[in-house]
Amino acid sequence: MSLPTLVIHGDADPMLPVSNGHATASAISGAKLRVYAGMGHTLPTELWQQIVGDIAQVASLTNNDLEPNQRVV
Repeated sequence: MSLPTLVIHGDADPMLPVSNGHATASAISGAKLRVYAGMGHTLPTELWQQIVGDIAQVASLTNNDLEPNQRVV
């Protein structure tokens, strides 16, 4: 089973380079990658509203919004 997936990554992460976020998103069929400028390895409170909005957008996808290989049957 596949579900809508959002990979979140900061471009200033000192522990994991942004290339890891790209690799993770590429490894998950149909995943979306969202890179936040200036964000490190934590989720700063000033980005919470934007992050929650991005998560809600992906979570609200319906089967019709997904690629055929991602649809839940």
